[in-house]
Amino acid sequence: MREILDGRLKRQLKILEILWDTQWMTTAELAEMIESSEKTTRNDLSQINEMIAPLTIETSFRSGVLLKKNLKTPKAFIYSKILSKSLEYTLLETLFFRRVSSKDDLSDSLYISETQVSRIINRINQVISKYEFKINNHLDIVGNEGNIRDFFSAFFAEKYNLPENLMKGDDISLITDIIEVFVKENTIWALVNNDNHLFLGNMKFHLFIFFVRLKQDYQLISRNVPFIFQHFANETELLGRINENFAVSLREENLQQLFYEFYQPIHPTLRLQYLNVQVDAVNQKNKLNQVIEYLENKFGIVCENRDQLIHDIYWTTMNMVRPTYILHNKKQEFFQNVKRDSPTLVKDLEDRFFEIYQTLGSAFHSYLDEMIHQSVFKLLTSWSDLWVQVRKQKIKLHVALLLDSSYDHMRMLKEEIKFYFRHNINIEILNPATKIQNDYLKKFDCLLTDIYSNDYFEVPTLGISNYLDEAIIDKLVEYYHIKVDELAEI
Repeated sequence: MREILDGRLKRQLKILEILWDTQWMTTAELAEMIESSEKTTRNDLSQINEMIAPLTIETSFRSGVLLKKNLKTPKAFIYSKILSKSLEYTLLETLFFRRVSSKDDLSDSLYISETQVSRIINRINQVISKYEFKINNHLDIVGNEGNIRDFFSAFFAEKYNLPENLMKGDDISLITDIIEVFVKENTIWALVNNDNHLFLGNMKFHLFIFFVRLKQDYQLISRNVPFIFQHFANETELLGRINENFAVSLREENLQQLFYEFYQPIHPTLRLQYLNVQVDAVNQKNKLNQVIEYLENKFGIVCENRDQLIHDIYWTTMNMVRPTYILHNKKQEFFQNVKRDSPTLVKDLEDRFFEIYQTLGSAFHSYLDEMIHQSVFKLLTSWSDLWVQVRKQKIKLHVALLLDSSYDHMRMLKEEIKFYFRHNINIEILNPATKIQNDYLKKFDCLLTDIYSNDYFEVPTLGISNYLDEAIIDKLVEYYHIKVDELAEI
């Protein structure tokens, strides 16, 4: 929900995302990509440099700017930094924990005027209205309780990354023990339906938010629960610690709410009942089955776990009709990268899933992209034989190799390059002693050579040394992605 960010942070986040995925780039090129002036872009780069330590943005008079990354810092880091700097998200967090009781107190804590507070709240409410909750005049966060919990779980996960960065040690220890008791009592179910919401970090955020909201007297609608809580209800010592740490008393209905996130595989559309939305699960699964049959026929493969895969695609996709991310859309990131490598197949899947989900009705229309990305993600990551076919369809470079050296040396270098790039590059060795016709060279995407040609060969030429070093690898990787992007645009 980057719409909640102010214009400056939106722009700076876009800069960080561009620099994360590119090498050197001039300030003019960067300014054009973010549709801003060079002066504003330079100011943004200076401010970004102050917020992203230990990463840095290097500048060069000749080359431009480069985001200097290190091996241990993931892309999630940049989203965490943006959220930490955001006044709007700081306001949301302040209200969630009820750290203030009036607009006057809120304006003092944020060092802004009450008028600015009101303006920010209005903008936030416009964005989150999609999820059926809002900040009311009393500064309470009210509305669809499930969506409120999902929103803040995603928010805190992206901002803090680890629960330990948000919660106290005693709270972490208690929540870990709660999860252990629940999973032990429901082991078979937990193993069968192991998806990303079972990742312990995410579950800890969910449970922590449950206790905060329960303490504030907010409850979910009671539901029929397929889980066992007998042992948990008898854990007197654990229940006492919950009361001591969070000042709440767990009753049977609260125990059911504690693990509401686990309902999804069993009742994937239950959360939509408040919209009076009915989904024909049998019809949806039949359409998903048709997609799988189409892929089996297309690639001559068999889906061994068809029923389980259909169920998993169905429930995880229905589960996207809620807040699932704030700034970092990982499923979209996966989708775009696979589409760049295998554009034809992914476009085909995108169209087929769109046809399935766009018939569900207006309640789903604003979530169509997320649903398609999730379906493609689940399909490709859960069906290994299909993923093999995707890898085979990756765009390949057809490369000519010409060195002022022996044939054996060129063969050795060819094998080194093929080993490093696996199936992404086909290499043909050219004989230096033979007169090379330009018409023949036109069939190649590029020429690798240690001979200075000054465009003599009339094909893109990459100057290389006679040994596969980091510089050659970087050149080939950069050129490969240039060609992939060109073909994707076509």
